[in-house]
Amino acid sequence: MIYNAGARQINNVFGWVYGTGSDERPGTHLINDPHAQALKVSLGRHVPGSLGLYQFAVSPDDLIFDSYALVVRDKALRHPARVDIQVQRVTQ
Repeated sequence: MIYNAGARQINNVFGWVYGTGSDERPGTHLINDPHAQALKVSLGRHVPGSLGLYQFAVSPDDLIFDSYALVVRDKALRHPARVDIQVQRVTQ
């Protein structure tokens, strides 16, 4: 659940899901693609002052952890905007 404490409606959420507490993979690991948008599961708009339920894609191989943490920063809440993307390839 994500609470909208802002002044605008939330349309997209990007977050980091971490897994920890596995005997097979000790330590803390990032287990999702932070560039992939979360899927909104709850109905209706995510207006200010409301809660929204979101689902983040995680590989079945990463379901071995005992505990999970979700990090969503204010800058990860994207509002509709036109964005120009430039890709620079690095060759060795």
